[in-house]
Amino acid sequence: MDVLTPVDGLMTNQAVTIDFVVTDDHTFNVDAQLNQISISNGDSVTDEGEYELVIGATDEVNNQSVVTRNFIIDTTAPVVTVTSPAMDIQNTTGFLAVIGAAEDRNVITVLVNGVESTLKTDALGGFISADNALQLGMNLIVVTATDQAGNVSQPVTRNIEYIQVGSITGRIWQDDDQDAIIDVDELGFNQVSLRLTDSDQISMNILTDTEGNYQFVGLLPGQYTIEVIEAELLEDWINTTTNTPMVVDIAVNEEVEINFGFYQAKPVIEAGLLANSIKGRLLVLADPPTAQVDINQCLGVSDYQMQRFIAPEFTPGDSIWAKLYDDQGALLQTETATYTDFVNNAYQSIDQQAETNEFNLVLHPVENRHLTASVTSSSVANPAILPAQYRLVLGLQTVDGSTEWSSELVVNACELFATIGNQSADLQLADVGLNPPLASDDPNGSDQAPHLSAQYVWLENMLKDAGWSYEITTEASEFEAELSTGQYVAYWLMAENVSLPTLAQNNIMDAVDEGAGLVVSSGHDNLSVQFYSSLGVNVSGNHMNATELALFDSPISEQKTLDIMHDEPVLKVSLVGAQSAGEFNGVGILPPDNQAITWVDSQRAGPGID
Repeated sequence: MDVLTPVDGLMTNQAVTIDFVVTDDHTFNVDAQLNQISISNGDSVTDEGEYELVIGATDEVNNQSVVTRNFIIDTTAPVVTVTSPAMDIQNTTGFLAVIGAAEDRNVITVLVNGVESTLKTDALGGFISADNALQLGMNLIVVTATDQAGNVSQPVTRNIEYIQVGSITGRIWQDDDQDAIIDVDELGFNQVSLRLTDSDQISMNILTDTEGNYQFVGLLPGQYTIEVIEAELLEDWINTTTNTPMVVDIAVNEEVEINFGFYQAKPVIEAGLLANSIKGRLLVLADPPTAQVDINQCLGVSDYQMQRFIAPEFTPGDSIWAKLYDDQGALLQTETATYTDFVNNAYQSIDQQAETNEFNLVLHPVENRHLTASVTSSSVANPAILPAQYRLVLGLQTVDGSTEWSSELVVNACELFATIGNQSADLQLADVGLNPPLASDDPNGSDQAPHLSAQYVWLENMLKDAGWSYEITTEASEFEAELSTGQYVAYWLMAENVSLPTLAQNNIMDAVDEGAGLVVSSGHDNLSVQFYSSLGVNVSGNHMNATELALFDSPISEQKTLDIMHDEPVLKVSLVGAQSAGEFNGVGILPPDNQAITWVDSQRAGPGID
């Protein structure tokens, strides 16, 4: 018996005619069934579905022959979906991946501008046609799926525009000679933020690498604004290339180079102490603030101080004021003064308005280009705590107009102490007093010294006013990590209770040998003898009764005498190569062990202070 059609395993989208031939020398009977339903030779099967055809023949002597054929009629076209690319997008690479899904074992045909490629779907029906080449301009993508029965899906089309793009690359560097030209010995700035904004005001931010290099790539033709947005750099340095922000037009396939140079002027880092050979970033090692608030013992806030940094210098005609508001916005008290008032009053605080039964507002002298005011509890308050929430406003009137800066509503709770140095809206919290008062955490142990957290606010004021960019560290490991970056040109060791490992001290001296500046203002001998010796300084103990610091007229200081306000030890120093720029005065403090400021003119040109 021969079955001519269908062949076994046939999958088709056409009608199937049953066609078989049975031959025998004897008489025979034939029984044909399709899915267990009788069917005749020559019948046509048109309905969609899966079929089993069984044909049996039996002759007169009972010989039998059985043939089985399985086939499928499928007339339903598959559905193809394209998940990528989306419709009407722009491509900047010149190559395109087409991603989508249909049925398993479908043949996918991808036409890119008439160029055909085919692939099969996986067991889940998915497919990826990668690296389809595009032509410049518009490209028509047509995708179809063909199933095993030959049914073809409706086409899915995509219009893709291939455009060539541009880029902006460059470097942000330390322009030491201020000539707006990158010299081979001028360093780049690491991890500096830049922003690029297109004409639709869509922005992207990136950081420079360790050499100060950056790149914006894949830029569509159009107009962009590029700018350096690193706040510390913009505040503390001068842009020698005068190009941030900068508007730039990018054409097709254009590569633009934009470099940003920055310079920092030689600053004064302290009254009478000049950093004549130092510029750039300063790394400070200080003692960590350790004052702790006992919430169970603390009754509340007795006073707090807030400040605002002003970029221009104060002039005699300037007027300064402070206003205090309650939590309902009602004005409670005002203090006003001119800059001349402070000068004529020997820089004493202004307190013209009488205190209330609850509080008093005091306007402090302007210094280090900061406006400062404090809110204190009334002298008749018992206990001496501030009972309410207040909002402080500081204001300044100059020839250019008036400006006011406001704090947030300050909650007078003991937890406020932990936020010293933080911003409160436009103002910075400079100090907080509690009731009962906390003992100072200054290493000298004096109850009269301000807490270290408040001291560091004023240290930052001084550095900011002097034009330094800086990093203050309070742990030896943190200092060592920053030292290893090589991003600093001067170092200030002011910690009295933080000891540096010998390796770190050696690394500092290596940096000084290469021209870095060094300031040592520790009251305790927590550095090695070799470290001091390398500065040309001999340390032989401590003086306990210094009362004055007399500065000479020298390359690093102006001549003046400063009182030493607190009972604290100072190093007993004589010189073995360094030159003197100042001396300690006090009972029993005699030459040559009375040196306070030392400096050297050799490779180690940075000042050393004890």
